[in-house]
Amino acid sequence: AISSIDCGAFTHCSRINTISIPESVTTIDDTAFHYCSSIRYFYGKYSSSDNRCIIINGELLWFALGSGLESYTIPDGVTIINSSAFYSDMELTNISFPESLTEIQSHAFSGCKNISEVTIPDSVSTISVESFYDCDNLKEIFIPESVTTIMNDVIWYLKENNYERIVFNEITKDAILNSFSKARKIDDLMVRSQETRRILDRIIGFRLSKLMQSKTGGKSAGR
Repeated sequence: AISSIDCGAFTHCSRINTISIPESVTTIDDTAFHYCSSIRYFYGKYSSSDNRCIIINGELLWFALGSGLESYTIPDGVTIINSSAFYSDMELTNISFPESLTEIQSHAFSGCKNISEVTIPDSVSTISVESFYDCDNLKEIFIPESVTTIMNDVIWYLKENNYERIVFNEITKDAILNSFSKARKIDDLMVRSQETRRILDRIIGFRLSKLMQSKTGGKSAGR
């Protein structure tokens, strides 16, 4: 009997439309069904009551990307939305989150081009890297005070002309409120400059830092 479904076991199997998981399965790697764009239903062990998701210990690992649903309410009890769980679902226009949710992982909704508005519940503390990346029609995202961590490029590659940049030099209420009165258009040259610095950090900085640490005891080579 099958006891585990390993890393990438069915990744990019675009013709599969139904998955039935036997009771003998005890572990499923969180990349096992990535990018299976035609799945309409999940059945068997770990499937949600509506057969649209796989949920293990409160973590929503996959949504049925071929369901054709335009609106979906994530089941109560889900605490984490896994990386790429809804990746490139072209049908979804509206998504509702449960109050049990605490974390949205990287690329969770990347490429969901028809979602126009997102309201994050006040139970969430972490929104991870590029979780709403390339969501072209996302016009509003409401983030509550409960969120303490917002990682890189959460909503990057939106329609940039519809958004403005605010700048503040201290994390105080007055400074942040004042920054809204001085909002300005996003400067694409500044964005590209920041991306270039990140590339240099990865190509040169990480390696050079290790060398400096071994020779001088310093922590970082900096930029």
